[in-house]
Amino acid sequence: IEHAKPGVLAALHNLGMIGGRLLAAGFAVAATAIVGITAMIWEAGNTLDAAYDSIQTQTGATGEQLEQLKQDFEGVFTSVPTDAQSAADAISILNQRLGWTGPVLQDTAAGLLEMTRLTGGDLLTNGEAFTRMVGDWGLNSEDVSVSMDAVYVASQKTGTGVDRLMQLIVQFGAPMRSFGFSFEESLAMLGKWEKEGVNTELVMGSLRIAAGNFARDNIPLQEGLQKTFDRIKNAKDESEGLAIAME
Repeated sequence: IEHAKPGVLAALHNLGMIGGRLLAAGFAVAATAIVGITAMIWEAGNTLDAAYDSIQTQTGATGEQLEQLKQDFEGVFTSVPTDAQSAADAISILNQRLGWTGPVLQDTAAGLLEMTRLTGGDLLTNGEAFTRMVGDWGLNSEDVSVSMDAVYVASQKTGTGVDRLMQLIVQFGAPMRSFGFSFEESLAMLGKWEKEGVNTELVMGSLRIAAGNFARDNIPLQEGLQKTFDRIKNAKDESEGLAIAME
């Protein structure tokens, strides 16, 4: 270096100065990044703590049960596009009203969150309606995902909100079951009536009257209803069919 030309020495000096500035800038960027990452970690930690607190407050869970619900929350939160509070609410309402934990809780909560996200409904409203539907129809843990899919498809096909469909199938579940209609059949009919503007309350009131008449005459409900359908279909004209229906 001592024998180098002055121009080369100047260039090396300048390069050294530039390198120093780049290194200093690098440290500054790294420090800024660390501060940003630390803030993100702090915020994420607070968010998770708030979600855990929400679960504990809503469910009253402690000890091992709370730790299980925390694991369920983490499984749901990392599997579907949602925020921490919504995931905590879904976990809480299903555990609180159905007593579920583990995989069935995680799968159902994820499905409930996705259904609500896609249909634009309210999570708590849908959660309450769903748990009432599960209880009213006696759906077991193996049936819930299929049942939720059925509600979603019926909503798509008829334009009826999922919350409205779940409300109807709970409200009129007993008479539907007494006449032998399955969950899917009941859901399809109720959605169709809503789509076509049929007065569902009037229809179900008429079915209840029919059930009373069949019981009075010792006629099994499913058998009596099916025979009525057949008589209407085989009537010679619409007037006769209407008379049979009224009877």
